[in-house]
Amino acid sequence: MSETQEAFCGSCGTALAVGCRTCQAPLTAGQRFCTRCGTPVNVEDDVDPAVPVPETERRLCSLLFVDLVGFTPLSEGRDPEEVRELLSDYFALARRVVGRYGAVIEKFIGDAVMAVWGTPVATEGDAERSVRAALDLVAAVAEMGVRLDAPGLTARAGVVTGTVATTPGADGQAMVAGDPVNTAARVQSAAPPGAVLVDVTTRRLVGPAIDLEPFGDLELKGKSQPETLWRARQVVSGMGGAQRADGLEGPFVGRSTEFTVLKDRLHATIEHRSPGLVLVTGAPGVGKSRLGWELEKYVDGLADAVFWHRGRCPTFGEDTAYWALTEMVRARLGIGEDDDLSTVEEKLAQTLDRLFDDPADQALVADRLAPLLGLPVSRDGHPQAELFAGWRTFFEGLARQQPVLLVIEDLHDADEGLLDFVEHLVAWVRDLPVLVIGFARPELLERRPGLGDGRHRTALALSPLDETAMLELLAGLVDHLPGPAAAAIQAHAQGIPLFAVETVRSLIDQQVVVATGEGYSLAGDLGTLDVPDSLQSLLAARLDALDPVARSLAGDAAVIAAPFTVETMTAVSSLTPAQVAAGLAELARRDVLVTSADALSPQLGSFGYSHGLLAQVAYQTLSRKDLKERHLRVARHLDGSARNEGDALAELVAQHHVRALRARPHDPDVPALREEAVHWLGRAGERAATTGAPASAARLYATAAELAEEDGTETGALAAAGFWMRSGHASLALGDGHAIIAAASRAADLRARHGRTREVALAQVLRGRGLFLSGRADEARTLMLAATAELEAEPGVDTVAAMADALAPFSMSGLDAGEELTERALVLAQQLGVTGPHWIDLLIHRALVLATRDRRAEAATYLREALRLAELADDPLARARALLNLGDAVTSTDPAECLRLSLQVIELARLTGGHYWLLYGTSNGVLAALVTGDWDIAAGLVEGALEDDALIDVGILVPTAAIVWALRGKAEQAHALLVAMQVVERDAQESAYLDYAWAVVLEAEGDLAGTLEHAQRSAETSMRIGLHSDIFRMAWPLAARAAHANHDDAATKALLAMLEGRLPGEFPPVVRAELALAGARALPDADARTPALAAALTLARSAGSPYHLAQALLDVAEDGSSTEADPDRVDPAVAEALAIGEALGSPLVIGRARALAAR
Repeated sequence: MSETQEAFCGSCGTALAVGCRTCQAPLTAGQRFCTRCGTPVNVEDDVDPAVPVPETERRLCSLLFVDLVGFTPLSEGRDPEEVRELLSDYFALARRVVGRYGAVIEKFIGDAVMAVWGTPVATEGDAERSVRAALDLVAAVAEMGVRLDAPGLTARAGVVTGTVATTPGADGQAMVAGDPVNTAARVQSAAPPGAVLVDVTTRRLVGPAIDLEPFGDLELKGKSQPETLWRARQVVSGMGGAQRADGLEGPFVGRSTEFTVLKDRLHATIEHRSPGLVLVTGAPGVGKSRLGWELEKYVDGLADAVFWHRGRCPTFGEDTAYWALTEMVRARLGIGEDDDLSTVEEKLAQTLDRLFDDPADQALVADRLAPLLGLPVSRDGHPQAELFAGWRTFFEGLARQQPVLLVIEDLHDADEGLLDFVEHLVAWVRDLPVLVIGFARPELLERRPGLGDGRHRTALALSPLDETAMLELLAGLVDHLPGPAAAAIQAHAQGIPLFAVETVRSLIDQQVVVATGEGYSLAGDLGTLDVPDSLQSLLAARLDALDPVARSLAGDAAVIAAPFTVETMTAVSSLTPAQVAAGLAELARRDVLVTSADALSPQLGSFGYSHGLLAQVAYQTLSRKDLKERHLRVARHLDGSARNEGDALAELVAQHHVRALRARPHDPDVPALREEAVHWLGRAGERAATTGAPASAARLYATAAELAEEDGTETGALAAAGFWMRSGHASLALGDGHAIIAAASRAADLRARHGRTREVALAQVLRGRGLFLSGRADEARTLMLAATAELEAEPGVDTVAAMADALAPFSMSGLDAGEELTERALVLAQQLGVTGPHWIDLLIHRALVLATRDRRAEAATYLREALRLAELADDPLARARALLNLGDAVTSTDPAECLRLSLQVIELARLTGGHYWLLYGTSNGVLAALVTGDWDIAAGLVEGALEDDALIDVGILVPTAAIVWALRGKAEQAHALLVAMQVVERDAQESAYLDYAWAVVLEAEGDLAGTLEHAQRSAETSMRIGLHSDIFRMAWPLAARAAHANHDDAATKALLAMLEGRLPGEFPPVVRAELALAGARALPDADARTPALAAALTLARSAGSPYHLAQALLDVAEDGSSTEADPDRVDPAVAEALAIGEALGSPLVIGRARALAAR
């Protein structure tokens, strides 16, 4: 308190304190933040004077008392320090759990905890959060007992709500006082172990959200009247009763461990601001959805808000690109089913305006989200990496405001694109709380092995419940269920909770079990219970028991296969509106369908199946005729909706047409239906391609091609050929050479049958790309040369595009044909006036051809022009290609420029989500920084890369890291890193790079023979790649030094012979300097050696590599110390080398310099 602030009121003498403007805690002079709530004391533009507050207040608070049961026996025989540690762990657990629900710990008394809600700041849900916290803490203590092998350790809790006197700003003791405090302590003492009791006031406030049962009227010590208490059983809804399921819901049993993992992973994501993925797998009906529902209720009750998103993959989701993601984005934007495109654009703009201050960021994210939302795209789509980067940026914008949670159900039905995005999101988000939780059947891991493994990832496999848990579940579903009946259900259920729930629902349908005020109970004698043998037969029996109207609607709902409104069902059903309304109400009453209560979703109140397996059974029972009729009705309805939503529904419409066609493939209307299906498959393929889902696009186009071929006409065959070409081009993005070959071959064959020679050549170019990707480079080159020659006979713009595609097998081959083809393509492009992406592509290919022939200056000229054009065109992919290859072209002659370019590649790659560019930009940047002496930058790039899930590529990253670590003196860690590398087949470049890495590590370990062996082999291998390659530039000098240090004259001669007869410009400045040094060192005559070393040193100074300069200086110094030369020449060289070594942080240089200085 400052000296000028008054401590007492001047009128009445009441004591005053200067209070925090948020929680009223006292503030002292110089205090910048409130120690109670963290609110800044002085906020810009906030010049209100300090607020005097009274020392006490009357507040309505909820008070929680919790104590341990069974702690005394646990403490007996244990060391006092161990007991203290146990209590400390318990208190830490209590603080953590209570804090998540926004409470303040009032005090600890022995093993009891008292927490308060409603002070210093009250919120509407205080009472409900106090009960949620109590349930959570009691459950957490039980788990703690299991971990400690002390099953008798439990907790009991009491919650009371009432008016108390509070002390604003008090920390801990004596914060609240009054009769409710004493009552809460007595209620807690009356609670059985593992139970949470609440008073009448609390029960009234939390009733809709918490499942409560009467506990009775108890005489409590110090109370004149009995206290009516209730026992809290479980949370049954979101805050305030939102999304409460009024139908049958059993107790949540047997999943406490898995639930704790989910909660802990969520809070770890929030606290550490790191991304995460939890993959929950299990058989149908094992409880995945229930686990997700419990998590949703838990998250809704936390004091700190979380952006919750939920999406479900439809049953034919593999060809419905990003359906669940689209659901989540549309829900976040508040887009309704009937919103037209202009409304969608408006809602998108409003949301992005709230998330991003920079208009450029808003425009970028809007452009990337456009294809996902069915909005018009600005050009012919973006590469998947760019789309993913934009979508990731959207969620990052949300995460900067509060944590983001994405829950994806039925992930096993997801398309490949969605799975790719999930992995991208987890790998690329940085320093922001984003958690993805996927619920799937185990077969997902057959498609994506290791999806749940790795850093920031957790895999949970749900096993069937044990017998005890199943019986507990049944007891919670129906009061007084006879033991034999429960045992029969349990035996047939085989640990699958859904079986038990559906069995009880079937009994409710038969009115054997009826609803009571507090749950469900038997209406009479159950008799002998006939339990079906399988879950499927049980579900089928339930559906068979429906009346005809409800049964018909159940079939319609199964065909729709997505959440729907009453209006949608009325449009697609053959029933009257009144029948639809009544039938849906009946299905909801019987828990066949459930209604969405997600407040975030614009489809609030829409219907969907209570479980996907029930929908599957309903679908399988429909006749082929019914399937066809229903699919067509749904398709026609969605066709109308698609006019509002662009092509966002194209895949769904296409799938309904295809299923209708396949249900009755011999009906007379098949030709018309096939034409409609092909049309929608084409639109669906286009959407999948523009939304970065090439796997879905390839399948959709292939399906369209197969159907078009069935037409049997020339028109159909040529249309099919076009679709096969599209399918092949989609497979290019996947790198699937075999799929490309198959698709292109089908296209070429169909075109050849109808004499379309030129179109056949285009297909052969595509086939050649597939051959090249499949490792059949010679076949690809032969085929492409013939195809391009055919196209050049009748040149057009597509000829230039085909020639650019054909250059892939030639660019890095060093063959004369590559140079000739690029030259012809460039000439033709100029003659035809071709600009844009094809022209940029040709410039880059020409540069690659020249670079492989060591014509790097020419290559750099082409690449600088390509870079300029890419920047003008705002083409990130072309810009990244030009930057990376330009860095390669100049690295040997201007490593500083290579470093600058590489850092730009890294920045661009992180912006666009380009894994390849990030990987090689990082590698190039590290190697350039090692040459320029920027070793701190190199080390920083390596450390960042090793923490980056997006850069797991042992062929490049691990050797690079090992090189940096070894040079910096971490030889042991570098050695272990290389040893741990996976053994895979390597190409010449990777083998040479790995050899060089081993040479550097062995040099750091003092193994000169090993250094020479690996460095010499690396130099010999990389020489075939090019004398200007990074590897040769580094390996040859190291081999030469190792040969000299090892006194291996034969190795020195062999290394010198490698470069004999070469002109100076044929290899990099560093190698020229090292060649001069090696030659000078090999001279036997000191008189000749001294000037040769001096000349070599001059070359080393101009080479631009401090590390190699330091080694050259030490060579000169070493020669002087061994020949009794002028000591004045030696000492300055050692001193300069030592200074360089210290600046670099190179133990090798420092050690060598100090050893020479000591001679």
